[in-house]
Amino acid sequence: MPRTALNWPILGLLVALPIGLWVSPDPATSWEVFCRVVLGVALLHALVSSLRGEVGVLQVAWLLAAGGVGISILGLLAADLHADKLPFLGPAYESLPSVSLPGFLSGRAGPDAGLFHPNMIGGALAILIPIGVGLLGRTLSAYEGSPGEPLGEGRYVPRWVRLAGSVVLGLGLVLMCVTLLLTQARMALLAVGLGLCLWGAVSLRRLRLAMVVVALALGLSIGVWGADRFRSAMEQMPGVETWYARPKLWGTALQVIRDYPFTGVGLGLFDPVARANYEVRVSPEWYFGHSHNLLLQAGVDLGLLGLISFLGLLAVGMHGAWSAWISSNRKARWLAGGTVASLVAYVVFGVLNCIPLGSKPGILLWPVLASASMMVPERDLWSARGGAKRTSRRARAAVGAVLGVVILLAAARSSLGYSLNLNLGAVMLDRVQLAGDPDSMSEPLDSATRRLETALRYRDTQAVHRRLGLAYMLQGDQTRALDHLGQDDGAFSLLLLRAEQQLAEKDTASAKMTCDLALRLDPGASEAWYRLGQVSELQEDLDEALVAYERALALGSFASTEGEAECHSRRGAIFGLMNEWDRAESEYASAAGLLPTVPAHHADLGWASYMCCGDTEKAETELFMAIELDAEYELPYRRLIALYEGERRPERALAVADAAVEVAGRKPWGHVLRAQVHVAEGRPTEARDEYEAALAMGPLGRHHTTVWPRPIGLWDRGTRP
Repeated sequence: MPRTALNWPILGLLVALPIGLWVSPDPATSWEVFCRVVLGVALLHALVSSLRGEVGVLQVAWLLAAGGVGISILGLLAADLHADKLPFLGPAYESLPSVSLPGFLSGRAGPDAGLFHPNMIGGALAILIPIGVGLLGRTLSAYEGSPGEPLGEGRYVPRWVRLAGSVVLGLGLVLMCVTLLLTQARMALLAVGLGLCLWGAVSLRRLRLAMVVVALALGLSIGVWGADRFRSAMEQMPGVETWYARPKLWGTALQVIRDYPFTGVGLGLFDPVARANYEVRVSPEWYFGHSHNLLLQAGVDLGLLGLISFLGLLAVGMHGAWSAWISSNRKARWLAGGTVASLVAYVVFGVLNCIPLGSKPGILLWPVLASASMMVPERDLWSARGGAKRTSRRARAAVGAVLGVVILLAAARSSLGYSLNLNLGAVMLDRVQLAGDPDSMSEPLDSATRRLETALRYRDTQAVHRRLGLAYMLQGDQTRALDHLGQDDGAFSLLLLRAEQQLAEKDTASAKMTCDLALRLDPGASEAWYRLGQVSELQEDLDEALVAYERALALGSFASTEGEAECHSRRGAIFGLMNEWDRAESEYASAAGLLPTVPAHHADLGWASYMCCGDTEKAETELFMAIELDAEYELPYRRLIALYEGERRPERALAVADAAVEVAGRKPWGHVLRAQVHVAEGRPTEARDEYEAALAMGPLGRHHTTVWPRPIGLWDRGTRP
């Protein structure tokens, strides 16, 4: 193994990685992450040992630039790019081709998300673009008084080759920048901008002054315009809703690090562990995957040892590149500055979004670090050995700091005993909770309970009571579960969120048990009765569902108007299934009155009015109101078509379908609706053409593949687009 200044931090990571794999409740997922990190470490050492000096740094830079071009090309072809965050880019997407890639490369989200998700492309290009800029500057600066680009052993690259390489590299950078813009990864754009601005500000005094002027002008503008108006304008930006979830995820990640300081939760398992143990107030359908913070994610996956080692890895790499930047000659400074900007962009993007250490695009970090480790200056130009000597004192200081922390923890024996038993007990409990069959894991559950009881003897905290309550709940001991959960202020919220997640997974038995326990904690909570009504509805016990929903409305303790409106809407859906359309209309009217800006309530009310008494005029009014509120919402179009087909007005049905095609754009549902109108009117050839056009745009939903015409049910709201 070559000697580099990165060896000590890497050693810390290699110690933490097997621990993260050992504690994992999902070894298959963690094994993939483990292998990617080990592969990255092997790549770093392979590059450092086989490439030396200035030529080696240039070769790594060219390799990264070529990788950026490849990612850009495949990203434009395969990623799910659409103008949802930056609407002014909409026309650019119409001409983009589309290809299908294997699952591990695809742009889908989820536990097995591929490389070409737009945010992942943006994060990868944020790392690579500064390297490309530095390489271009290095190539162009080589023209000044030099016989050519060095190849080693007195050989040089001819000038015409350098010129051709500069042109190709410039075009590649343009392609990378265009792709980054089209991904609409705003955090990646911010990261690249900050990295390049820092690079330029250190080198150019005028740019520093310009940045100060821009910052002052921005602050003055906000002061004149008003902070409230500025915040309101920011909140109107498309896609800003994802920002509200990030502070919640960061807070949850800090709780995880507090409860799992020695081991972490297991590599790549923040999502399932956080949902099982903490109040993660996000949609159960959203797979958030990681904490959306690079440093917090390292602590979540690997514990404090992994977090400290990862910080050391970034710090030593940044120090090596910075030292080369400020002490090398002009040509060498280009690549050193690009490497610094690249690492800055990686950290900025990681702090606000994340490319986790063991993710697929995370492999790009290791060549950048390898390049940084080869850049440390000596008297001549590059010397990795000199860099290792220069930074070894800092590495030893970091190791001493870690040992000092360990000694302090050992001195506080009670804190150490509490933390260790809580950590190990939580790990054992996670294995049971995420196993899918807790009954077959009675022995780990008993061990988890003993560990947690021991932690409770050291220190009485809500974190221990929560996990003991969950452990006894899994054992079926409701009394002791209530005793412990009752001492945790957040237990009720956690139970409701667990019930919501179990409902999303159609695990009605577990959801019912969780709702019953929540109601024993707080019998007057409308949200708990509402969840119980959802459970009964999924179990097709409609009478029990109506009773639960009625009880929720009678208590009137909903935390928001949305919950009360949805409760009325669910009652309306049940009455519709019972063909009691007059009562359904009343419930939908209550929902629409509570939330008049929600298009689904108007679409439901319009259809109920038509089914109740054939009031076509009122039905049309409400359905068109839903379209006015959200022109891209499919449900009112489908119901208008069904209404006009029922009224024997095919020309109106076709007009609605034509409008749906225009509104849907590149989404397939507009063509599906027009195909279904052609089927109803006995035009199979036209219907086939429309279905083929829809299939060419993407996969169809479940309701798109059923026979038409059919009754428009109100049952499964969750499957609506």
